[in-house]
Amino acid sequence: MNLVNPSELGTKLVILIPIIFFLLCILAIHKTNGNVISGFNMLSEYKKEELRKLGYVKNTQTMICKMIVPLLICFISSFFIKNERIFTNILELTWFIFALIAIFGVLSSRNG
Repeated sequence: MNLVNPSELGTKLVILIPIIFFLLCILAIHKTNGNVISGFNMLSEYKKEELRKLGYVKNTQTMICKMIVPLLICFISSFFIKNERIFTNILELTWFIFALIAIFGVLSSRNG
C-alpha cells in the first residue's frame, strides 16, 4: 500500500486542484444560468425555463457543493495530521464519499 505524506506540497495540490475546479464550475453555472451543464444548452428555451423553475440548476450547484465538502475536510486535515497511514485512510475515505455523492447526485437528477 502506498502511503501519502500529508506534509508534502504535492499532496495538498492534488486535493486542492479539484476543489478549485468545482468552485469554478459552480461559478460558471451561476454566470451562464445553467447553460454550461451538459446538454442543457441544446434544450428549447421553454424547457430550460421549466427546468430552472423546478430548481435543476440550483440542485446541480448544491450537489457540487456537497462534493467539495469531503475534499475540503481532507485538505484541512492535511495540515494537522502527520501520520501517513491515518492520512492515507482519510484520503481514501474522502474519494469514496466524493464518488458516492456524485453517483447519488446523478441518480437523483435522473429521477427528478
